[in-house]
Amino acid sequence: MRSARRYYVLHLVFATFGGLALLGSGWVLWHVVEGSPMSANDLLQACRDVIGDALLSSLLVLALLAVLLIATVRALRATARQLVVSRRFVSKGNELDEISLEGVRVRLLDDPRPHAFCAGLLRPRVYLSTGAWAALTPSELRAVLVHEEHHVRQRDPLRLLLAQVASEALFFLPIMRRARRRYADLAEIAADEAAVSSTGGPGPLAAAMLRFDQHAAAGAVGIAPERVDHLFGEHPRWELSASVLAGAGLSLLGILSLAYGTAIAAPPGGLSLSTVSMQVCGLAMVAVPLMAAMWTIRTARRAAPR
Repeated sequence: MRSARRYYVLHLVFATFGGLALLGSGWVLWHVVEGSPMSANDLLQACRDVIGDALLSSLLVLALLAVLLIATVRALRATARQLVVSRRFVSKGNELDEISLEGVRVRLLDDPRPHAFCAGLLRPRVYLSTGAWAALTPSELRAVLVHEEHHVRQRDPLRLLLAQVASEALFFLPIMRRARRRYADLAEIAADEAAVSSTGGPGPLAAAMLRFDQHAAAGAVGIAPERVDHLFGEHPRWELSASVLAGAGLSLLGILSLAYGTAIAAPPGGLSLSTVSMQVCGLAMVAVPLMAAMWTIRTARRAAPR
């Protein structure tokens, strides 16, 4: 009971101080703000003095500028990330020995695990581990090397980089990410076709894929089922539905409509940077206090005991 009474007294104390703070705030407003009534025209003119007459055009400009800035930042970030990874790997790969196997220039990795891949943007190279060289039969090795050589000829690492940057920059088009993943899948299938054609059948490549999958690291993604199905004669599917394509069209239409609306809403002489800056300041004067009040209320609700 004593603790409950103490909490009640504490509650009354804070309520008293809070009430006094509100009364003091009201007294300040009473003496600071002129109490004469304001007509509708005066209210409209006051709003115009804060945000100006070009509110709609400024909002459209800000929205379009935000889209462009976000797209640019995402594209630069994706490009930098991919270039750093590629440069770091290629610099290490330049230290490896390069030999010729089955007419393909190969850089050998000192790794007992069997794996092979293509890396490098402007000058892609085929990388093969010593474990793969020792584990694969001649026909299996040829199938793997032809597969990776196809990636080199098609410059698939560079194409995948460009697809990745485009999907990051065009964030308003979700189809870009699906198309990038689908291109990566189909690039592997196209390389499989080249390997099958060179060895006269799917057997050597299938056996090599099985060896790689058996020695894959824990947690690694296994062979894509679609690649296995394709080796047995099933054709790859498009996998981009009409609804996805329609959504991409609507997204493009939205961006074009935003650009068109910005051009139409702008005044004949155009918008100066000072005008747009004034609009930003005017909106900030309204938005910042509201956001601060919402944050204060939300924080107080979270801190309140339940």
